[in-house]
Amino acid sequence: VAQGGMGALYKARHPTLDRVVLLKKLTLRGSSQFVERFKREARLMMDFKHEHIVHVYDHFKEGSSYYIVEEFVDGISLDALIRRERYLSNDAAMLILYEVAKALKYAHDKKVIHRDIKPSNILISHQGEVKLVDFGIATSQEETEEGLTRDGMVLGTPSYIPPEQISDARNVDKRADIYSLGVVLYEMLTGKTPFPGSFTAETVALI
Repeated sequence: VAQGGMGALYKARHPTLDRVVLLKKLTLRGSSQFVERFKREARLMMDFKHEHIVHVYDHFKEGSSYYIVEEFVDGISLDALIRRERYLSNDAAMLILYEVAKALKYAHDKKVIHRDIKPSNILISHQGEVKLVDFGIATSQEETEEGLTRDGMVLGTPSYIPPEQISDARNVDKRADIYSLGVVLYEMLTGKTPFPGSFTAETVALI
């Protein structure tokens, strides 16, 4: 389905569930930090049961690679939809906002902060279902982040990151996700983000 610097995504058929799934493979070598984040994402998401959060079925290690088995959403990502349409109607944008807000409320009630809300992490199926994905840099008040987030480390995507996440990624709360969702709404309605997508001193100052 896709390949990136940190891994690959495969469409597969689960042999016992007998359904199409997404196989997420971590191919990055030599970083225990990324492996721990990957395993942590699987643990967090396997506990989630919500109609607007992509379901994770399993995680395992095969050879030197780690895998997450998750629900396959047959559709389009929100960023691809915005690129195709340029911007969305008010009704479509508000519906997507509402569904993602319900997913975030569920995660926040479980003391999990996503920390990377952006259009590419929102999927829309051909049936119109809205699904939030990728809790890879999520933080949980139930689990320690020791060794995963160092002081001064910036996590997130520049255009969508709230100011407090730039200065202290480890200690953000649910307001960080709400801010990022506001940026997504702005982009859905205007076709552009309020801030540039590069991490420069000017962008940080604007945010």
